[in-house]
Amino acid sequence: MSQTKKPLPREVADAYVDDLTALDPVLGTYLGVPESYGRLPDTSPAGQEAVAELARVTLARLDEAERQPGADSDIERRCGRLLRERLTAELAVHDAGEGLRAVGNLHTPVHSVRQVFTLTPT
Repeated sequence: MSQTKKPLPREVADAYVDDLTALDPVLGTYLGVPESYGRLPDTSPAGQEAVAELARVTLARLDEAERQPGADSDIERRCGRLLRERLTAELAVHDAGEGLRAVGNLHTPVHSVRQVFTLTPT
């Protein structure tokens, strides 16, 4: 993000993705971020809390970004609305203690790690 001006919603969203891939290198590998290759996420409760804290911080940044000049354009408003909806929903699941809600027979941390090896460069 620029040091001379406050970020707009799309810049907040871009920063969120960068920060999230640092916490979840499997996601980073899927997105093609070279720094993510060969790393694994922290799936412990502390790791889940770190992701939730990132969502909280990002929502606070988004509040400020939506007040900046230029944030009222269609693309900025849509991006801000989508980011807010996603993060708010993820936080609601986390705060309800349902962090493993998405885990099923084929969607577990172990499966994610196994699948990422097919994408990681040799």
